[in-house]
Amino acid sequence: MRARWKERVRGSAVPYLLIADDPQHTNRIRVLGPSHGKRPIQSVSAELLPDSLHQVAKLPAFDAIRRIADDLARIGGDGLTVNGLLTRHTLEYRFKGDPARWESASEEVRSVKPADSWQHVLRKRKALNRRARW
Repeated sequence: MRARWKERVRGSAVPYLLIADDPQHTNRIRVLGPSHGKRPIQSVSAELLPDSLHQVAKLPAFDAIRRIADDLARIGGDGLTVNGLLTRHTLEYRFKGDPARWESASEEVRSVKPADSWQHVLRKRKALNRRARW
């Protein structure tokens, strides 16, 4: 990949993102770039990268480069897996991106009140988790 990178860029300052299949992992791709070819070659989810690319297509070049680099750091590698916690990423990508899942989750949490203690909310979530798999 680095040889292809050097061949394509040839010392230019133009950002270049090289993407190739990852033969060692299913549903993953290898990525090099965008700012320079000395970065580590990352194996990232083939499902998450297209969303990121669509979002940065609307940004000015400098902002797009930064955003892609940040997104690659976020989705690259196996990273930290947290089970049972609701994260911003879960809401923005997994729930809102799937209208049926968003509606189901919205219905389930309607009974949670701002005054409820966190222990009560977690116990309720544990009970809900037995009934519905989001």
